[in-house]
Amino acid sequence: MVVKAVSPPAILLALLAITTGCMGGSADISAGGFKPPVELDDPDPGGVWSDGTITIHLDTTVDWPVLEITGVSTSSGEMRFVDEQGTSYVAQVDTRKFQWDGSSDTFQSFSGTITEFAAPGSQLVDGATVVKGQIIGSIYSDGCLNAEVSPDEGGFRNIWACYDALYERDSDLALVSGTWRDASRNIFSIDESGAMYGQDASGCVYDGAISVIDRTFNVYRITVGLSGCTGRDGAYAGLAVIDDLLAAGDSRKLVINGNKADIAALTMILEKL
Repeated sequence: MVVKAVSPPAILLALLAITTGCMGGSADISAGGFKPPVELDDPDPGGVWSDGTITIHLDTTVDWPVLEITGVSTSSGEMRFVDEQGTSYVAQVDTRKFQWDGSSDTFQSFSGTITEFAAPGSQLVDGATVVKGQIIGSIYSDGCLNAEVSPDEGGFRNIWACYDALYERDSDLALVSGTWRDASRNIFSIDESGAMYGQDASGCVYDGAISVIDRTFNVYRITVGLSGCTGRDGAYAGLAVIDDLLAAGDSRKLVINGNKADIAALTMILEKL
C-alpha cells in the first residue's frame, strides 16, 4: 500500500474544492487562476502509524506536553492512537481523496468524531477520564499523518505520525494463535479459531475473540470481555496489530486497543512465547 498526501494546506484546499464544486471542478478560485484539486473515488486511510508525537495544547500554559504516540487505522476510517502515558484516542472519520490538477500527486483529508480515554487509574489533563471531540487531518505524500483534535473541553491536541510498512504484512489467525504473555507475566491463549482466554494475578478474567479484517493488511478485529475486574468489567471492542521486529514472525508482539462504549479503553501488549 502506498499512502499519498500533501502539505498542511491540503485540508483548506479540499474544503475549497468542495465549496466550489457547484461551479464545476475546473473553476478558478483565485485571481491567479489556481484550480482546486479534483476529488477521486478511492480514499483509504488505512495504516499503522509510528514515530509519532502528540502535542497537548493547554489554555493555561505555553509549556505544552509532547508525548510519543502510535496508532492504527482501517480502510473504513476507524482510527486508534495510544500515547506513552496510556491515553487512548478512538476516532471514526470520513475520508476524501484529491489529486492536484495536472499532477499525479494525491492527498487524503479526513474528519470525524473522537473520544479520548484516560489510562486505567489515571485522569486526563482536565481531570476527566473521558472527553469527546472532533478530529480533522490530512495524510501527506511523504506517508505522514497530521491531525488536530478539538476536545469538547480543554485545549486542542496535534497528532503527527508516519506510515509504517508493518501494515502491509498479511494477517492470518495462524499468526495470532498460541500462548502470549503480558508485561506482568500473565498468560493468555489464542486458539486456531481466534478464541482468546486469560486471567491476571488479581483474578480478572479475559474472554474474547480475534478475527481477520482483510488478509492483505496487518490489522485484526478484537473483542474482549472482562469479568471479575474491579471497575473494569464489560465488553471491549477494537483493533489489534502484530508488531514484528524486522520480518514477519520474528520477536512478535500483539498490540491490542479496544474500548467499552464511551466509558473506558483497554490497551494490551502481549509477547509471543
